[in-house]
Amino acid sequence: MGNRAIVKPVGMNIGVYLHWNGGPKSVEAFLTYCELKKYRSFGGPNADGYGIARFCQVVGNFFGGGLSIGIEAIPSDVEKFASESWLDNGVYEVSDWKVVKHYGSGPYPEDYNIKEIILSMDKAQPEKERLGRNYIFADPVDPKTLKLGDKVMIYDPESGKGVEIHEVIGFGKEGIYAGYPYTNRYGESETYRTNPNNYILESVRVADPNASLTWH
Repeated sequence: MGNRAIVKPVGMNIGVYLHWNGGPKSVEAFLTYCELKKYRSFGGPNADGYGIARFCQVVGNFFGGGLSIGIEAIPSDVEKFASESWLDNGVYEVSDWKVVKHYGSGPYPEDYNIKEIILSMDKAQPEKERLGRNYIFADPVDPKTLKLGDKVMIYDPESGKGVEIHEVIGFGKEGIYAGYPYTNRYGESETYRTNPNNYILESVRVADPNASLTWH
């Protein structure tokens, strides 16, 4: 007996079968973790095969074993399929890492802390791909609230370097970068200000100097 569900991308006729942890908070945690990792969309207008593949990667690493997840073909009448299926929690339909619709029975409530589940998922990933407790538990802040000397955590899934910490060393003075902070991430001291890749234009997490970047 499991706690079964299917997580289906909007616009696709396949879904990921979860034998365990198919309740709403677990599913939300899986999706949120993938969103934190900045993976490509799972369902929706911007989705491709990479999003669903990364979801399977994260869930497979978390569960291990050979029967914990699978891929299921979903007929066009999702509601009928979910109501007649063996699933404890029905079918979750997802767009851009958010559940937009639920079909079928359940879902059964779960008394979990989302961030604690996410931390457990992070621990199960390869070491170089972990985000770490400090990153997961920090709340994103508006870049214009940062101050000189703040240490910010930057995660770029394409770099293969995991979470990096860089210092805010100045603020833009003109054009689209006016008022936005920049870091010492790329280049040398003379070029930090002129390199657009050093500017923080979106919400970012500030590193707690007393916390470890590791998962434990």
